[in-house]
Amino acid sequence: MTEISKPTPKDIHALLGMIARLCAQNGDTSQLGMAQAQAQLIYGPLVCFIVHKVGKRVG
Repeated sequence: MTEISKPTPKDIHALLGMIARLCAQNGDTSQLGMAQAQAQLIYGPLVCFIVHKVGKRVG
């Protein structure tokens, strides 16, 4: 089963990893730090979602 939800603070490490991998695919590096990611992706203006499949974060 696939579930889509808004991220929580416990998802920050996974989000940073996903962002870093996405940047690497485009030949870039991520400059987003943990505090900035939490401020923008969890509490701030950017909207993001986490996809869970069988209880594991996949996107």
